Amino acid sequence: MPLEEGSDYRNQSPVRPRSTVTYYRTIGPHRSVKADKGMGGKRKPARASSGPVIVVDDDDAVRQTVDVVLRSLGLRVTGFASAEAFLRSKQPQKSACAIVDLNLPGMNGVELVQRLYAKGVRIPIIMITGDRDENSRPRALAAGATAFLTKPFDPDALCAAVQPAVAQR
Repeated sequence: MPLEEGSDYRNQSPVRPRSTVTYYRTIGPHRSVKADKGMGGKRKPARASSGPVIVVDDDDAVRQTVDVVLRSLGLRVTGFASAEAFLRSKQPQKSACAIVDLNLPGMNGVELVQRLYAKGVRIPIIMITGDRDENSRPRALAAGATAFLTKPFDPDALCAAVQPAVAQR
């Protein structure tokens, strides 16, 4: 299939990805622009970060899966079943980035990000959700998320979202 001038060959593939990642680069308080990031396909070891990657999800299977994938990149991972447990810990200040479920019981992912910002904690947030609502992505990104993944997500998509977030710290 010939490419049209100015088109992106990735958008013309007959294979649809299982999940999509939208990247945003912070350019100031509450402002971000779409960043141009490719998804290589091969996992590359992540740069060593100052702290662990935090996973906040009420689903134990999701926490375990994310843990295995990120440890394959050489990252340290700490999981929490709730936003409240994460806030009670001493981890927020020390984290490289956080992967947060949007629809947590109790305090949801957006409320967690707002609480972190109120405490002066500015870490990259990757928001994940199984919700197919079209308002989820804009809501998460408006709250301050740097990337957004829908469950089930491909491990390579997760790695592609985490690596630039960890590199920011």
